[in-house]
Amino acid sequence: MNKFNMNFFQNNNNINLQNNFQQNKIKCPYKPITTLTNLKDINEPTFINSVLQSFASLKCINNWMQYLYKNQQLLSSNPNLKITKELYNFIYCLYNGQNADSSNFILNFINTFSIIYKNVNLTQDPYNFLFYLLKILHSENNSSLNINSDPQEKQNIETKKNKNKMRNLFSQYLHKNHNSIIFKNFYNRFGHMIQCGNCAPLFKDSFEFIIEFKIDNYKKYRDEVNPEKINENLSLDECFDCFTGGYNHQCQSCGSFKGKSFISFYTSAKVLIIALIRENHIFKCDLNFKNKYSLNDFYEKGIYTNKYYHLKACVSLNNQGKYFSDICVNGYWFRFFENNLSMLMNVNKEIHQFEPQLLFYELDN
Repeated sequence: MNKFNMNFFQNNNNINLQNNFQQNKIKCPYKPITTLTNLKDINEPTFINSVLQSFASLKCINNWMQYLYKNQQLLSSNPNLKITKELYNFIYCLYNGQNADSSNFILNFINTFSIIYKNVNLTQDPYNFLFYLLKILHSENNSSLNINSDPQEKQNIETKKNKNKMRNLFSQYLHKNHNSIIFKNFYNRFGHMIQCGNCAPLFKDSFEFIIEFKIDNYKKYRDEVNPEKINENLSLDECFDCFTGGYNHQCQSCGSFKGKSFISFYTSAKVLIIALIRENHIFKCDLNFKNKYSLNDFYEKGIYTNKYYHLKACVSLNNQGKYFSDICVNGYWFRFFENNLSMLMNVNKEIHQFEPQLLFYELDN
């Protein structure tokens, strides 16, 4: 195999970006992903290709593929790394400017998924696919976990008495049961406090690879608190506000729905993945395009972190019901849609034009 070609183009200050792109002076390091085979049970593979295109652009995945390239015996000697090997072969083609057909990867993924999750339906949306892709990759590469077990059941340790004891027990659980390249780069750890006027507070820790924002519910809650904003779209900051504090939650002790759930970050991922979940597909979420995005306001009290994130990629849905990905490489943004590659001239306007489904934020080095 040839060496991975990851010499991305360098920045330039030429004002006429579109001409430079058309004249091949500004180059994108890889081609759009295609699916040449008719896939059973997958009517519209663009949601898978858009996720894979974004996933492959992440620095941590680049570093992982480079490591596997230098240590290919790991793939050949371990038969359990089925999806990891397929991902490696697929991304190898993508990184080296070859035609990247996702057919084999998708077929092997569906086969593996059906074996591990016999009673689960793989719905055709990017969040669901990415959720199980991370779970399977974590399971295959987890040196602390039996390969046949569920890699990321929603593990919680709760207590009403000793918050510090609960936190130590959860840390021990994570250290004992989770050790993979996926876990190290994608896991977020949360501290929960569920407070009900009738009962003592309940403290809980949990972790997730993907943060879910339920846009419809958040907008309803935001509008009840701030009725003057009823005609405004949600911002990313407001989504985090709803996610972390004061959202209505059922008390597990008395069953009252007057309980309030407060969530704070204890650890945030190197790659922050946010899923924007919509039921009505009416509201859009205004994205935060600041050069740096900080989660400091959402960390547990007493914890300060100097972490800042940059938006790396976005998977969106257009008006025809097809998915595409927008990806930033060295400060330039490219749109990958089916077999087409284009350069974005007005990033804020063009990304906001459609409905974002997944956001990929990378930790600033």
